[in-house]
Amino acid sequence: MNLSKTAQEDIQAFLDEKNVSYTKMHSRSVSFNAGQKITAGQMLCADRESIAQILHMTDPQTGEQVVPGEHGICIMRRTAEYYHVNVGDTVILYDASMQPYEVTVEGIYQYYTGVGFVMTKDAYQEVFGTQARDNSFLLHDCKDISGFSDELRSIKGVVSISSNVSLYRSAMNALTAMRYIILVLVIAAGVMAYFILMNLANMYINQKKRELTVMRVNGFTTREVISYVARETVVTTFTGILLGIGVGAVCGYLILRFVEHPGAGFYLAPSLSAWLCSAGITALYSIGIYALSLRKVKDLKLTDIM
Repeated sequence: MNLSKTAQEDIQAFLDEKNVSYTKMHSRSVSFNAGQKITAGQMLCADRESIAQILHMTDPQTGEQVVPGEHGICIMRRTAEYYHVNVGDTVILYDASMQPYEVTVEGIYQYYTGVGFVMTKDAYQEVFGTQARDNSFLLHDCKDISGFSDELRSIKGVVSISSNVSLYRSAMNALTAMRYIILVLVIAAGVMAYFILMNLANMYINQKKRELTVMRVNGFTTREVISYVARETVVTTFTGILLGIGVGAVCGYLILRFVEHPGAGFYLAPSLSAWLCSAGITALYSIGIYALSLRKVKDLKLTDIM
């Protein structure tokens, strides 16, 4: 929630009356220059204790909490990767009049969307030469402000109100559309796999028909013949599952990295449960197809030896 200079006391009184906890901070849009590329982003500025409470920032490599220092800035992982920025590098921030200010990158943190740059108030004063005046209120544990947002807007000086719930819903709507697309692709892949596996199984049985008929003539039961054929199919299916998981993991990682942009990132760590689930579904699907095709074994005739 952004506000003008004259609104703080009125807003504080209103939030206290509503029993809403909050943190005051400085929030502003900044221009950012790294490697001759200029982009815009949102910067949050507060004291170290408040930043640690309101933002869960972790190191992408170690998973440890990242807390901004007193002399520099912290930036999102995806922003750092996109502009090839590392800890210790110097970048340039621009104020509203495009006056440049050099600042050192003190940390890179894992965050997926929203805040792009984080500084302490001491670092802000050291870089920009002015004190970071609180101009925003971050409301805690307030999932829906629609009940009193109109009252907040009626307070003189309130410039804008933004909700993380709206951002979350927009992201989920976009992901829902992607899930439907993925579902259509999975169904199409399943149909293609059915015809391919069925044809391969039929070709394999036709090639082995003479050998399988000889086994039946020599006293092997239908179950034993099917077990003999199934051994090879199990090996090929297991190998295909392992290759599919490996290739899929690499391709999925590359696709997610491709669609990421400087202001938003995806969770890139592999999911063991997803691998096991996909492997189980593939195995059951293959078993069903091979069960249909292996029914031909019981219908083998002596003439098939010729």
